[in-house]
Amino acid sequence: MAYEDSRLVDLYDIDDPDGPDHDFYRSLADEIGASSILDLGCGTGMLTVSLALAGRDVIGVDPSGAMLAFAHARPGGDRVDWIKGDSTAIPNADFDYAVMTGNVAQHLGQEEWRRALGDLRHGMRAGSTLAFETRNPLARAWDCWSSPEQSGSSDFRWGWVMCGAAW
Repeated sequence: MAYEDSRLVDLYDIDDPDGPDHDFYRSLADEIGASSILDLGCGTGMLTVSLALAGRDVIGVDPSGAMLAFAHARPGGDRVDWIKGDSTAIPNADFDYAVMTGNVAQHLGQEEWRRALGDLRHGMRAGSTLAFETRNPLARAWDCWSSPEQSGSSDFRWGWVMCGAAW
């Protein structure tokens, strides 16, 4: 799903703000000493830009030109190389860390998933780390969701399954 309507892009970060999921990806990058990072399905680049610290080469790939324009314009966007495309656009740069966050994996059909994993593998060096997340319907996370009106509180607990695989 490519977000090409700039009105939706402008609202994207409000609906999906920086949080504990991004903290996980940033801390993993630090833990493994990542210096060459790929964010496949980078969207508005919120996480991507935060990974672009001194000494790191970071590339964000997304099929949406509107998302990439927003990402490039955000503070720090000039520290990232932005590429419009899907997994076939991944450069062979020997990445040591790649991420697919949010709903990226869920937007891929079975054949696209196989292709994306193959494309990632070709763009990454041996021993590198791929970290991604997806929602597990068997976990029934929606049973724990509530609104402030129902719970009497605005303290929400979000649940997700984080998966990391070393190549």
